Amino acid sequence: MAKKTKGLIKKIFNYDRKNKRGNNNKNDKNHNMETTNNINNQAENNTQPLPEPERVAPFIENTNRGFWSKMSGGAKEILSNAYEGIYMTPGLNKVVGKMEIAYNQFWIDKKEGKAARLKDKMDSFGSKNNTLEEVKSEVSKAATMLEEMGLPGSASNLRAEKKLETKISKNENKMDKLQGRIENRENRINIFTNKRDAIADRLITHYEKKLSPIEGKLGVLEDRKNEIELFCVSSEVKLDEQRAKVKKIEEARAKIEASYLKAGYSDRQIKKDAAIKELSDQINGIYTTIQLEQARIAERRNRINEKIAKVNKKAEPYRNRKNEFIRVKNNRPIDFGLKERKYADEWKGTEEAHGHMREQGSQIYERQSNYVEPENNLENLYPSMERFDSLTEKWNLLVAENSEYVERDGNGVMRQDSEFLLIRPEEIEGATRIRGYNQMTKENFLRIVEQFYKVKKIEKGMYQKIINKFIGTK
Repeated sequence: MAKKTKGLIKKIFNYDRKNKRGNNNKNDKNHNMETTNNINNQAENNTQPLPEPERVAPFIENTNRGFWSKMSGGAKEILSNAYEGIYMTPGLNKVVGKMEIAYNQFWIDKKEGKAARLKDKMDSFGSKNNTLEEVKSEVSKAATMLEEMGLPGSASNLRAEKKLETKISKNENKMDKLQGRIENRENRINIFTNKRDAIADRLITHYEKKLSPIEGKLGVLEDRKNEIELFCVSSEVKLDEQRAKVKKIEEARAKIEASYLKAGYSDRQIKKDAAIKELSDQINGIYTTIQLEQARIAERRNRINEKIAKVNKKAEPYRNRKNEFIRVKNNRPIDFGLKERKYADEWKGTEEAHGHMREQGSQIYERQSNYVEPENNLENLYPSMERFDSLTEKWNLLVAENSEYVERDGNGVMRQDSEFLLIRPEEIEGATRIRGYNQMTKENFLRIVEQFYKVKKIEKGMYQKIINKFIGTK
């Protein structure tokens, strides 16, 4: 990219040098011919419309127009087209924008530095005036005291007071001039700041346009992840039920084996027993089913997380670039704290109006939070369980007892929480494939409820009180 840019610059200046050499050789030869043609065509030119003025590219500043005016027409056209082409190129628009931002920031910093030096000088005159005001006050008190006592010297003190007022007035005049210079620089700083912010806004909008479809896809994937997580939680609850069944079968097999041992059977005979073989096959089958289901659950979670990570990786560069230009806008100019001035001869004190720009408020852009896998808080592998339909009935009863009225829309229509917090068996069975006869613990039931409400986009604060009461029920 750097080689292409250097080649373009060389092309522009070579074009200028060739035109200058050709123009110098042809000027003398064509001078007389041009003079004659101008005289002959003067009458015709007077009747023709005036040619349109040469267009100057909008990105050329006043300070650079001297250099621009020295360039030939062909070089100007090449440079204008090159600039527009570079700015429309996706890979270079950020580079050009950063160059323009750096240009404006350079003048902001330079004028802020000069304004700061002028403000320091102005403050020094202010300190001198404060000291002179104190001296003036003491001199005035001394003159008043001498006059009251009838002693000579009050006129000299009044004369000294007059001289102090003159010095203070001169310093105030200097301060006025300095403040005017500072305010002029503040206005120039605001102009450059607005130009810089306009470029930053343009680039921020560019990256927001790039981010919009990616963020939308991330939102869809997050909703899909919530649905998959609900199904995975339900599957884990059913696996706990299968483990409880295995435990009962193992206990039955152990009792049969103990009976055979008491009867004098050997271990080999016990293993060959048909009942023992049947129970062992059932146990092995259930464990195999549990392993396969655990693998499927992990695969579902990994697949959706990989999709989210892939899309998030694609969005991250655009987020960083957008934040980069947001930070550019957050770099606000220095506030020198200048006081509003009044005319000395006007008792009413008409204040000057200054177009100081307001500082933009800070913007907060939320980032996507990292997904945290839910923890399995089951300490006991085989706790006491209840049927799913029984737990659902208890939950709906608590919802009905603790429902509150909330406003649904702007028309004043009211409804109870229970209308959308109640768990309907057909709705949750379709999403989780859990039936009423499935056994589970309260902890697993609450995991399903929380994930089910998360899919329905219901905030946890609306049912946290019901969770607390549900935990305390027997």
